[in-house]
Amino acid sequence: MSQTVPQQIQKQYADLKRDLERYSRAYYSDDSPLISDSEFDKLFDSLLELEKKFPALVTADSPSQRVGAPPSKKFVKVQHRERMLSLQKVNTAEEFAEFDRRVREGLFGKDDSAGKEIEYFIEPKLDGLAVELVYENGILTVGSTRGDGSIGEDITVNLRTVKSIPLRLSEKTAQRWPRLEVRGEVYMPLADFKAMNKRLSSNGLPNMANPRNGAAGSLRQLDSRITASRPLAFFAYSAHSADESFGTTLVTHRQTLSFLLEEGFPVNTQSTLCRGVEVVASKFAKLTKGRSTMAYEIDGMVIKVNSLSEQATLGSIARAPRWAVAWKFAAEEAETIVEDVIFSVGRTGVVTPVAAFKPVQVSGVTVSNASLHNEDEINTLDLRIGDHVIIRRAGDVIPDVREVVFDKRDGSEKKVSFPKKCPSCAEKLLRAEGEAAYRCANRACPAQLIGRVYHFGSKGGFEIDGFGEKIATQLVERKLLKTPADLFFLSKETILTLDLMANKRATNLLQALERAKGTALHRVIYALGIPGVGETAAVALAEYFGSIDKIITAQLDELVTIDGIGPLIAQALVEFFADAENQAMLERLKEAGLTFPHEQQQTVTDGALSGQIFVITGTLSQPRGVYKKLIESHGGKVAATISAKTNYLLAGEKAGSKLKKAEKLDVTVIDEERLAEMVK
Repeated sequence: MSQTVPQQIQKQYADLKRDLERYSRAYYSDDSPLISDSEFDKLFDSLLELEKKFPALVTADSPSQRVGAPPSKKFVKVQHRERMLSLQKVNTAEEFAEFDRRVREGLFGKDDSAGKEIEYFIEPKLDGLAVELVYENGILTVGSTRGDGSIGEDITVNLRTVKSIPLRLSEKTAQRWPRLEVRGEVYMPLADFKAMNKRLSSNGLPNMANPRNGAAGSLRQLDSRITASRPLAFFAYSAHSADESFGTTLVTHRQTLSFLLEEGFPVNTQSTLCRGVEVVASKFAKLTKGRSTMAYEIDGMVIKVNSLSEQATLGSIARAPRWAVAWKFAAEEAETIVEDVIFSVGRTGVVTPVAAFKPVQVSGVTVSNASLHNEDEINTLDLRIGDHVIIRRAGDVIPDVREVVFDKRDGSEKKVSFPKKCPSCAEKLLRAEGEAAYRCANRACPAQLIGRVYHFGSKGGFEIDGFGEKIATQLVERKLLKTPADLFFLSKETILTLDLMANKRATNLLQALERAKGTALHRVIYALGIPGVGETAAVALAEYFGSIDKIITAQLDELVTIDGIGPLIAQALVEFFADAENQAMLERLKEAGLTFPHEQQQTVTDGALSGQIFVITGTLSQPRGVYKKLIESHGGKVAATISAKTNYLLAGEKAGSKLKKAEKLDVTVIDEERLAEMVK
């Protein structure tokens, strides 16, 4: 039976809701509190008391919904009405000028674009988590993550706890646009992040790695009460509606943000309009200079064409709009101290020096070690144990030692001595003429064997479920196998002797090994770990020969004729299969029952790209495998290396040596946009 709530109580409750929402907006969005915290708490307690007495009053837009709800079991999937696209990136003024050229030509045509200036809207690129908020009849009904752009996760209950997100819109907006989608970034302010970590430390709990991880982890809590306890904030950056009147009412990005601000959404006050390449570059330089003074972490600047009609004209490519770009900051640097240099041995025998430092934050991530690559690099840097060094994260991802701070040397530093013997097996290290790397030539070297066994069972190879580096390490260290092929001869009794290995887990691993015996030929070739043979080259070999025996007996002259197999890879193949130990390992695989089935790749003979050979390089908006499948589905072929036979180089950011070689061989260089046009 529904509860009857007196009209006087309904009015009192409605007034309380309205006042609390107004005070929350003033505090969290406008940064100008209207009442004290204690006064706010009294009003909030009054609201909770009314809801306790009259549960029928509680609605989705009640301020009480910000405190969180009992744990859920999982997040359900949500389909975005419009895809949430990612952004293409630029790193230099020249790259932005190239983006601007494409925009002008897209709007005015190649012949009429010269001298035109585009009105851009620029805003800091927050390092947070992108979300979408769906308001139906003015009430926040669904909140979701970006996900893969088309489908995200429903985190509505968690997003309602973020106090700067409005729970309801104005009556005017609710009536005009019954469904409105607002997108923005949830982030954790730096001061709050530091305070949060301090509280975690005092409670003996691990710290959050950085504000972005803190925000993302907080929003993905199954218990929204935990999310409610986290200091999260929100900036809105776009709005969408299927209603045609929306596009005629708001005609620029700037107007959209003004509308959002009026509706109670916080928007970034560092955003502004500007015209032309030089002005944008100047604004980027200013933002870079002021980055360290901001209250939140940013990793660049987002630049958008301001006119929404021009945005529609430019459209988008597969996963990114043509009308916006992210201009990323150069890698952030930090100073720390080298505490040691450790030498590790890879599966190919190469010995790599790794600097271990006093942990330091670089671009929001704690860094404690970085590769020094080889002895020449150590000598070039003149690096010593105890040195103060400048660390950077190349591309904000890979830690790198940039330079030694010689002014801070006090004489206590120790020179780094490159070992003469392998750190793993004590065999003498060799350095071939013309190479920078030292190698251990001992095939039985434990470190190499661990690497080979792990690679053998990894993704791309046999992909053995339940098998990882820890198991590989135990098997080698306990001398339970001599080659990767010995995996298929392990008994359950042997597997059960491994650490943390229960009966069910051992059974699952044995079943995974049995399934792996049917692994396709191209994956087996990759799993063998032949120098230079990656997944693309392995597919090319399987396609050309069709059987393992033909590959084993292939001659150098024939191998170099295969698309994607250059002279170095061909030589490595011949040497690998001529080696007696490798021959014995292949026989062992056959003895285990492996059949090396060849999965014939479907060939398209009448596609838009038939007969064309492509090479893919650089950082693209999607994994390279996506473009490989796209090319092959339209009849093209993808090779691993550039040659005179190559027709096109699909190049993303940081294309490197392949781009230079393509220019030298006069190979046509294309981007994702051009590829999309070619397959239409």
